[in-house]
Amino acid sequence: MHQGQYQKLILFVQIFIHLHQKLMSLGILMIRIGKWLQIGTSSWVILLKWELSVWACY
Repeated sequence: MHQGQYQKLILFVQIFIHLHQKLMSLGILMIRIGKWLQIGTSSWVILLKWELSVWACY
């Protein structure tokens, strides 16, 4: 593998992990709020499906 490609891959993985952690903490927050509102789990599932469809487009 080319050195530049390898660095781009590492950068992409780091960005992905960073975004994933943000999304997970957002999801946990939504579930906590949702336990109070009784809609968090379904909205988290919708968010997860949306994330997967966004990644599928790339």
